[in-house]
Amino acid sequence: MNQLLEPSISTLKAQYPTTQSLVKEISQDKAPPKLMVILMNLLEKMRQSRGMGWSRAWNKYGVNTFRTHKVKPDHDVEHIEDTHQLLDSITSVTGKEHNQFISDLFSDPGLMCFHFYNDREDDGIHSEGITVSLGRKVPGDASKRDRLDLVFDDNIVNLRADGQIDRVRIYVCPWDNYKEGRAYAVVDLQEIPESLRDVIQNYYERQIQSFHSWKRVPERRWAHWSTRYINYFGPRKSIPLNTNFY
Repeated sequence: MNQLLEPSISTLKAQYPTTQSLVKEISQDKAPPKLMVILMNLLEKMRQSRGMGWSRAWNKYGVNTFRTHKVKPDHDVEHIEDTHQLLDSITSVTGKEHNQFISDLFSDPGLMCFHFYNDREDDGIHSEGITVSLGRKVPGDASKRDRLDLVFDDNIVNLRADGQIDRVRIYVCPWDNYKEGRAYAVVDLQEIPESLRDVIQNYYERQIQSFHSWKRVPERRWAHWSTRYINYFGPRKSIPLNTNFY
């Protein structure tokens, strides 16, 4: 594609009516960078509308992911068990209606896990933090995923992070629910109960320690070339004082 003028979204949709045709064009990596950004974000919208792949809306909007690490469930057993125990502690307070799905996911040999390190803006509140992102391929359709995310926010106040967790969100997203009207469940702890504060804070601090251990290991880094053109991946636009991610 060598168009000098920036095409409209409707023109691109007509030119690339399927995800396969769009992926083929993008994979050549020959279009000008500005057009590649448009193509990649169109592909992401198409994939999201079909529920394809890993990403979900809460990983995209108001989010900038500046680094991603791969977790290896068969190797990082302690980390996986630590995360499962944290979820058990939280759901013992917030309700256990999703525990069967969570248990099935953690016991699946195909479990996958990533850590997304991100800056967020939500209703005018800026934060830095970690998304512990888990999932597995749906049997019979490798393009679909069961998903479970834990999002930890440390609010930025006066351009400063204090390392204390201010908000935790848990997104429970089995594919069987998501395909029917894009339904998923959210546990949103905007005020963390006192009974959970130490448990959550200690867990978060262990994940920060993992960040600093893993950032020196090239094999831990997940960085696909296409993320150069996706608007929710990229370098940090500003770094707060006392950031945990240096």
